[in-house]
Amino acid sequence: MPDGGILTCKGYQKAARVILEVADTGTGIPEDLEVFQLFKTTKPEGTGLGLPIVEQIVSEHRGSVNYISELGKGTAFIVSLPLDVTRD
Repeated sequence: MPDGGILTCKGYQKAARVILEVADTGTGIPEDLEVFQLFKTTKPEGTGLGLPIVEQIVSEHRGSVNYISELGKGTAFIVSLPLDVTRD
């Protein structure tokens, strides 16, 4: 959020999963940007590694990470993880 804004974090249980939502009122993500692809970034100082690493870690814990974004209005990332952490 280059000009400031609001960052909102929520956590809640939905069925047998814990959901974490992190949303901002920033500039949003362009539709053609694949944020989970290595080395893709809109930031001049970014490496494009952060979100792919997050996706890998969440996946290793049998979870998922998705996002919704609107240019000029902001982005929300939603992480879903199972409450039962035992492995089969």
